[in-house]
Amino acid sequence: MTHTMITVDGSTSTDLDDGFSIAETKDGWELLIHIATPALKLPYSSNVVKKAESRAVTQYSGKNIRQAMLDDDAVNDACSLLPGTKHNTLCVNLHVSKDGAFNLQNVALCEGVENVAKLDYVGFGQVLKDDNSPLFNQAKWSTACARSLFYKRVDTHGGLAFIDEETGSFTDEEGNVKVVSLREIHAQIVVQEFMIMSNVALTQWAIDNNLPIIYRNHEPLDVESFKESQPEMYKTYQALDYDALSKMKRSFFKPAMFGMTNKGHAGLGVPAYGTFSSPLRRFPDLFNSYVVLGFLQGNEIPTFNDARCENINQTIATMKKSRSESMKDAAGHVAYQAFKKTGELTPNQFTQVIKRHPGRGPRIAAVAHMVKNDKLHFSTQVWSVLITHPLKLPKALAKEVMALFTSIKMGKAIHFHICHTLGFHHPDIDAEDFDEKAFLALFSDAIGIPIKKGNQDKESGDGASKGNERANMGVAVKNVEKHASNDSFVPGVNYKGEVYEICQKAGLTPPKVSFANKGADHFPVWEATLLYSWAGVNGSIVDSDVVKKTAEAKVFCSLKAIMASRALQDVVSPNDNKHSSSSSNVNPKSALFEWCQAHKVPVPDFVWGNGSSQNFSVTASLVYKEKTCDASGKGRTKKAAERDACLVLLNKLGQHVDTKGDDASELPSTNFCVPEIATNAKATLHEMKSKNLLSELYFTMKQTSKGFESTCVCVIMGDRLEIGGPARPSKKAAEQAASEMTYHTIKGTYDNRG
Repeated sequence: MTHTMITVDGSTSTDLDDGFSIAETKDGWELLIHIATPALKLPYSSNVVKKAESRAVTQYSGKNIRQAMLDDDAVNDACSLLPGTKHNTLCVNLHVSKDGAFNLQNVALCEGVENVAKLDYVGFGQVLKDDNSPLFNQAKWSTACARSLFYKRVDTHGGLAFIDEETGSFTDEEGNVKVVSLREIHAQIVVQEFMIMSNVALTQWAIDNNLPIIYRNHEPLDVESFKESQPEMYKTYQALDYDALSKMKRSFFKPAMFGMTNKGHAGLGVPAYGTFSSPLRRFPDLFNSYVVLGFLQGNEIPTFNDARCENINQTIATMKKSRSESMKDAAGHVAYQAFKKTGELTPNQFTQVIKRHPGRGPRIAAVAHMVKNDKLHFSTQVWSVLITHPLKLPKALAKEVMALFTSIKMGKAIHFHICHTLGFHHPDIDAEDFDEKAFLALFSDAIGIPIKKGNQDKESGDGASKGNERANMGVAVKNVEKHASNDSFVPGVNYKGEVYEICQKAGLTPPKVSFANKGADHFPVWEATLLYSWAGVNGSIVDSDVVKKTAEAKVFCSLKAIMASRALQDVVSPNDNKHSSSSSNVNPKSALFEWCQAHKVPVPDFVWGNGSSQNFSVTASLVYKEKTCDASGKGRTKKAAERDACLVLLNKLGQHVDTKGDDASELPSTNFCVPEIATNAKATLHEMKSKNLLSELYFTMKQTSKGFESTCVCVIMGDRLEIGGPARPSKKAAEQAASEMTYHTIKGTYDNRG
């Protein structure tokens, strides 16, 4: 029987390991996976195979091969599944049902298999859109089959996976997030899901036949292993809510390793996993190919051991580390080249140049640019990197930088930023303990300005060297409140927004939150520290979670509880009228919008005049008691002009309110007007939120076997709505669907409501 296949790989790939052919059936698909067979060309004892073991994998430079695993061009060329010749392949025959369940039908050696099309990822996407293409059905069926495999894998095994076809993001076999072009996403999904399925099927087949294959093990983290070696980390993990952590499986994984003993694959959620699909590029796949073909042909089956597996693991780890270091080294050059091309530096690019560029000249050029660019002056990241990576500047430039540093008065903010980004375990930092003179001396020393003798004497009196000074920038704080468990905390609630709203109404500065990772790099536990100092009440709140945003939400939840339970509520209660009414603390536009909401009046329209770039003019108008009220304003900025117009309009409306009283019940009924959809429903809802027609708006998301499902939560006229939308293939589409249902609900229920 003659077999044909297609391959999908990178546009420059010449080492094609695998291909497939697919046919639709009544209840699913019949799928043939074809894998290259270099084991048929090379004796297992050959020097080429020995060198392949030492190299472990093929190394790439960009999209091109830097060093092939198989040091034999003739074998690579002969075994690569390129079009134009017939190949002998390891053929895996599977049946996949519509719900994604698959059954292995047969494993065999197939002869004379022909590749009828070599597609790259973009080309596959183009075929999928062209129903006149002779390969259209192959692309259509394989995409549908891959989707079913993915959702079945997630539902059955609870593996770490998601696919978002509208953003081009997905997770690989070990749970790592990848983002590709939207033109490539469908091909990437097909290749990945077919590879995972064939590897899972062949692994179980090998186990059933007692074959000594190399496994790809992905183990969960054993928290007990930290008990003796890192007791502080062990204590941190033990204090966590493991029911919640069970939903965060990605945090529990060690790096995947090759070994001769099966330990399961936690990332995929399967009991056993080995790799077979890349025998030209990865040695464990090549070895497993020798084992499978030896069994099928009745030949001697080779053996391997854990020590040799560990050598392969170490080789791969070293390659990854080297590649990571190379990317870091390159980051400084890339940032500087961008600076030379555009003449601009972002805070992140500035940081990369100072930290990673090996040349002193480019680093000094970056600092000189920073002095002249006011966009960089108020970035704590910019100033922090100058302290943590000292650079002796030319005398004149150093004086300019020092003068600028002194003028911006951001020492405390920079101090806190450094403490937490460097991982100092001093989360409880009190602003009162900040030594401004010592910190100024530290910065002066970092840029090459000698510290005056008087400052040196003061530092030596404290018994601290420069090194100790850098290592002890974190200090203790008073009144620390640890909220390890907050019974009132509800996930998804915007506690930060509620606290900020209270602060805005009370004329208070919103609190800031800093973060420190108390766990391991691959198993983070974020500790959030919130500092507050209001009306003589000072303190801090500390809480932790494996999700950074959740840790932040917890401390704001605790702060809100403190506001409600202490004397502080007299200052910050949202219903309190004791806060300052000074016009300097009032935003006229916000006040006007609040008045409109309270009196159920549509928010004003703003019409801009023909002002110059130095003098903007605007007219604000609204309909109140069947009469049009308007007011004009001017300002040097659009925002200033709006504030001026709103202030005048507020005064006009105040005269009306005073004559009839401030009780909304005495006012005639007005209409609540829901705007028509301009761009899309989600944008319209956000427009309503910006105009205070909605006092709260956010979305929640969950993933099911059918795709993503979103729920829109909003508050309108005191009513809280939670409206869920149907399943969609991406998060963006799910939010849009929920937005449309929410909008039409609001339109039908509240439009023209008095």
